Amino acid sequence: MERDFYQDITKICTEYFNSDETLTIWDLADRVMSLDGLPMHCPPHHYMIPAVLLTVVYKMQEKTAAQLNEDLDQILERAKHVLGGFCGNYGNCGAAVGIGIFTSVYLKATPKTEGKNWALPNRGTGRCLLKIAEVEGPRCCKRNTYLAFEEAVDFLEEELEIHLEKKDKVVCRFFRNNKECKGKECPFFPKSKADLEGTEAVVIREEGDSRCECELHPSSIQYHDETGVWKQGLDDFAKKAEKEEKRDIDLYLISGFLGSGKTTLLKKMLSGMGDKKIGVLVNEFGGVGIDGTLVEREGMHLIEISNGSIFCSCLKGEFVKTLIGFTKLDVDILVVENSGLADPSGIHTLLDELTGKTERGYHYKGAICVVDSVSFTKHVKVLTPIQNQIISSNFIIINKIDLVNEVTLEEIRAVIKELNPNAVQYETMFSDVPLEFLQDHLEDNGYVGETSNHPWNRPASYALECDGDISEEQLREFIKSLPAGMLRGKGFAKIADEWFLFDSTENQWSFEPYVPKKRDLMVRTKIVVILNGHGDFKQELYREWDRIMGFPVNIYE
Repeated sequence: MERDFYQDITKICTEYFNSDETLTIWDLADRVMSLDGLPMHCPPHHYMIPAVLLTVVYKMQEKTAAQLNEDLDQILERAKHVLGGFCGNYGNCGAAVGIGIFTSVYLKATPKTEGKNWALPNRGTGRCLLKIAEVEGPRCCKRNTYLAFEEAVDFLEEELEIHLEKKDKVVCRFFRNNKECKGKECPFFPKSKADLEGTEAVVIREEGDSRCECELHPSSIQYHDETGVWKQGLDDFAKKAEKEEKRDIDLYLISGFLGSGKTTLLKKMLSGMGDKKIGVLVNEFGGVGIDGTLVEREGMHLIEISNGSIFCSCLKGEFVKTLIGFTKLDVDILVVENSGLADPSGIHTLLDELTGKTERGYHYKGAICVVDSVSFTKHVKVLTPIQNQIISSNFIIINKIDLVNEVTLEEIRAVIKELNPNAVQYETMFSDVPLEFLQDHLEDNGYVGETSNHPWNRPASYALECDGDISEEQLREFIKSLPAGMLRGKGFAKIADEWFLFDSTENQWSFEPYVPKKRDLMVRTKIVVILNGHGDFKQELYREWDRIMGFPVNIYE
């Protein structure tokens, strides 16, 4: 779906709120679901449900338009995390989650809220899930919307004394758009012509390729296509393009430890690839993608896979699916930037697994490893992924040479020579390498090994999101207080309606102004931290955040 239905839903809700009309949640939802082009089943329903509830309730309670807009932003941010197919793949229908989202935003609840206000959003989601599960599959976003609303009316009356109109008989007007409609087995299917008296069945004219993404397994993938529109989940990614001529795709791999300069190199490589059709895959170890937001090129297909290493068993399947998907797109080159903790030793084995599964193959051009001169000698001795990043590459960029002395550089050269005596070493600053020189010297060194990435040995990583403004000084203090020490921290921070890009390693710090691009959905401060240790540090992070910032934060792994 290239059209932004989320924006359309917001417009319908705000226009109603500012009008003289009086609508029920059923009327307003019907108006949204009658949008031309809105697919029968799609993730925007997960936003529509809490947005409709909030709009009707706030109008009843005579709240201000500013209050509505602020809380609709909150709902949108949360609802976009509820991907297509949650009902069947995770046993957690987005319609029920939408009731929980509304209740949470209405009560201003957070993970640390005490008492009943923490329990009620979970209770609302749970009650609606049970209601939805009374009707067996297959899924139907319209049916589940009606079921969620039916339960929510009773729930909100009993728990929050919010009085919404019940509807004695709900009749679905959208059944003709559902190829999998249960017919008379659905409680909302019109049983006779009399049920549709005074109304008419709706036939939605879907725009473009609007196939539902529920059939595809949702994951921590997000991407934007050549139009620059960000999308969540696979979203028919693997089926998007028509068959192209079966030419191989040139595959480049960029590796290197956290904060070494991989994304900077990626951006410079993209700028020098002329009119080639490019695909990019950015792998983030943290739970929230940051680097993908920083990469731009017109006509580029970009995928982000976050929350682990693409070479670990936890994300390997998603990596393979994505590689298969790119073979069906019109791309000449695919550049993969793996996470700083990824061990790419198994890249050849993984590419071999694609044999017979793709319409065209990959021509593996080789791996480039970016070395951070400041931290390399400390980490290479104890972290196997860094050692294997060197061994798997034939072109090693020794970066940030302006920040170390000659003695350190000699030690770095010697360690690299010992690990990979045949690799080309190139010393520079800001990941600056002449692309012609890189192309002339880059090749596949043929190394085949076994990755050291496993779910049990991954460092602790956390994503933090908040609404309040934070200062650079507060953020510095928080980073210094992190338990077990920090390997990497990065993210976007909001201060007085201005955005800043934060990036930090153990020895380096930057906090620079950032101007959001049109495709960026930036509402809340988002920070990712990767700690130098294993275990559960969440409660310690909450405690330090409360001490330093003094306002709520959401923290998740």
